Amino acid sequence: MDPNIIFVVREVGGFWPEIISALITGFSILVVAFFSYIYGLRAYFKKREHEQIMKRYLEEGIDRLSERIYHVKEVFLDNYLKAEDILSQMKTFHRIDLSFKFRTIPKYVETTPMYKLSCLLDDIVFAQSIQELFVHINSTTDSLDVNWRSLASRAIEIQQAHQEPTTLEQLTEELIEPLRRYLKEDYDKFAKFFYIEDGLQQIAAILEKETTITWSDLSHFRNRKDIENIIATTKENYVELKK
Repeated sequence: MDPNIIFVVREVGGFWPEIISALITGFSILVVAFFSYIYGLRAYFKKREHEQIMKRYLEEGIDRLSERIYHVKEVFLDNYLKAEDILSQMKTFHRIDLSFKFRTIPKYVETTPMYKLSCLLDDIVFAQSIQELFVHINSTTDSLDVNWRSLASRAIEIQQAHQEPTTLEQLTEELIEPLRRYLKEDYDKFAKFFYIEDGLQQIAAILEKETTITWSDLSHFRNRKDIENIIATTKENYVELKK
């Protein structure tokens, strides 16, 4: 055999360990890159799921309901203060302005946020409570707008018909004190609804801490002990409210 050929074969044979080592290294790099890609893709989809859950149940659910409740409370308190002002006008014989208008709220609650919250908790107690709140505020507003305008007109008639000192006593006995009692009873019932906002804020705080929650985790979320306690407390308050 040609000595040159033997030399070449020996040279090539000497490179095999290096070739195998290079192949192993290249394959290892490919495996690491593949699993890094899979891990990154999985992390991306989990992050997307978390963002979707936060958007659906926190931003478009709990936060939106909290905004509606805040607005409703603001309307009620504004009307309450306006009614108190009318009472003050009656009691001090100031001229009663019949052009007053009480603020109103929508007759119906936006159902989509309530549905999302009910799905998150697998319970409708918050939806029931919020509907009850809207019914109460609407009923109060209707009463204020109709009855108080009539009562204010009656107060003007009494003021115009009597000028002696006994007028104030009569006015107080006939109109003002009953109205004050009505306002206090109405406000006391309104204050019972504060548990709704407290519960929503607690749930929102818990949900915000769930930085890795996915769709498959939602069933575990509603079964958490702290969430179950919030739901139980809300149900107790709702039962008390309906008495």
